[in-house]
Amino acid sequence: MRRWSRLFPWAVVWGLLTTQRECLSPVAACPACVGTTGPELSFVQQVVNCDLAVCALPTSDRRRFTLQSCFKGAGPPEGEIVLPVAELPQGRLPLDRQVVLGRETLTQRWKFLGTVAAGHQDWLLAIGRMQRTAELSVADWTERTRFFLGTLADDEPLVRETMVRELSRTPYAVMRACRADLDAGRLLQTLDPDRFPERKALVALLLGVAGGPTAETWLAEARSEAARRREEPARAALLVAQLEQEGVPGLSRFLRSEILEVSLRESERRAALLALSVQGTAEGVIPRSAVVAVYERILEQRPDLADRVAADLADWNEASLVGPLQRILDAGGVAEGARESIARALEVIRSRRQSAEYKTPPAK
Repeated sequence: MRRWSRLFPWAVVWGLLTTQRECLSPVAACPACVGTTGPELSFVQQVVNCDLAVCALPTSDRRRFTLQSCFKGAGPPEGEIVLPVAELPQGRLPLDRQVVLGRETLTQRWKFLGTVAAGHQDWLLAIGRMQRTAELSVADWTERTRFFLGTLADDEPLVRETMVRELSRTPYAVMRACRADLDAGRLLQTLDPDRFPERKALVALLLGVAGGPTAETWLAEARSEAARRREEPARAALLVAQLEQEGVPGLSRFLRSEILEVSLRESERRAALLALSVQGTAEGVIPRSAVVAVYERILEQRPDLADRVAADLADWNEASLVGPLQRILDAGGVAEGARESIARALEVIRSRRQSAEYKTPPAK
């Protein structure tokens, strides 16, 4: 479901991103990245959904845990915590690790959230203070992202997995704001996309922003491999990084080779359009006006892609291409589903224009 938020937590070019598109607000998760880690809630999201979160130790009874400390909530409950049978973790719990438990706000039921090595109380306290991403400003997002980038050196599995999941949900505009905190060599060593291919989209986005010889070498090799394979889940993210490197001068070549080239598969063309969308939404190295100019050429040469273009124009409240979209709609050469998408986008744009005109006081 498309959200018409003006903010874009990079909802981040992860199941959503590798092949699908979500909201494109400047502080919504990057659709070229979000989804690659699966639909399950991250550790942070689960903690946010709890009114109480604690560290505990297992007992001889698999369902019972002895409280050690509380990192979220007004105070620890008294006595032992008893988990519902359905929430019991699989297998034996290691005795040298703390068990992390949370009490869901809505159901007031305890659930197992994971295990963590001792010595991570400060990290847990920081997680316990985090808000829902929908409530974050760009500044909040930037502070949060820098916190997780600061945990790159920690090899604790829960910390590492949480870092990956949260960076994967970071708005692309925020990734760009954190450029000074990104080191290509360190990112490659820590995230290890060869061993963890599901992280490839995230790595591509971060390296595109980081820049430098190490990043350029890895991205060139990854693009070459993607060209050989054709079906590359991280293709959209690699194209976002390519646009980040090439900027406005690369748009003409990008249009020819990644969208208008007749031999392209539909999935390849869709990834390229998503990459343009990400860059147009972020308005960083490529101004939105430059992306709109590319969209105008797409409408002229590939009207069958008008529904994809129309969605962004509605998100951006961009009225300059209403005329070409309406002409494509009137010509009747697009599929019914695409016609409905174009009509909805035009309705949104015109409605906003009318609302803006209504609110504008008449000139004296």
